[in-house]
Amino acid sequence: MLIPAFHQLVWKASIPEPILSKFTQILLLAALDLLPVLAVVFEIDFLLYPIGVLTTLTIPVMLSIIYAMLLIMVTFRENSFTKYRQLLPWALAGLMIAMLQIFVFDIVRFNMTSTWSGFWL
Repeated sequence: MLIPAFHQLVWKASIPEPILSKFTQILLLAALDLLPVLAVVFEIDFLLYPIGVLTTLTIPVMLSIIYAMLLIMVTFRENSFTKYRQLLPWALAGLMIAMLQIFVFDIVRFNMTSTWSGFWL
């Protein structure tokens, strides 16, 4: 849901097409979503590490997109971009804010728990 909102907010000439227009595309997406679940359930070792890395990188990427969208809206630059190169400063600013948020949350958690390893239950 984030990617279509991003494209609608950013591009000057948007294409009014659905992202998933065929049922086979939806089935393929569902199968791709099921792959990490099956890898974890059946403990397929060679897939667990790449899945862990990808899911960890998802958080900063999504936060960067959200913050870039917020910066574009606050500066009233909606629907004014025609090339990916024009988005680079906004994407970098969004990434910097996302990293700052993650850093602040880490410092607050460390000050509350006095450990980097999480909670012991």
